[in-house]
Amino acid sequence: MQMTYLTAALLISASATVGGSDCDKGKPVILSPNTKSVSGWLSTKGEWLLFLQRNISNYNPYSQDEDKKCISIVNDTGKDRSAFRRYNKKRVNITGYVMSYDSLSDPVGGQGLLSKKYFGDQVVENSCLRYYVFVAKTVELR
Repeated sequence: MQMTYLTAALLISASATVGGSDCDKGKPVILSPNTKSVSGWLSTKGEWLLFLQRNISNYNPYSQDEDKKCISIVNDTGKDRSAFRRYNKKRVNITGYVMSYDSLSDPVGGQGLLSKKYFGDQVVENSCLRYYVFVAKTVELR
């Protein structure tokens, strides 16, 4: 996890749809197994990150409460990541589902804490340091 990368990424004002109801914009987002969509500002550089507010100049995941941290996004849209380059730094709606980071697969011979996790062939760094990551089925501009 590189703090320089997080500093360069964009932050998201996220609102989550849980069981069909919208949370207030800019409010903390509690990810749970029932979360079906999230929205905010997407960073598509490196690991996809969704931020709760637009300005992330002083963002530090170590100093945030769990539900105020950015959200690590896994691409399961069926499209190549390059198809979403134009979404970088844009406000988006993402539908999909939640997975616990720990439930992602370890590489063969992984060493627990120091090993990276994978979703299929995608490395999931979990730079946001949340218990859950969000698996994207659709990504749309707001």
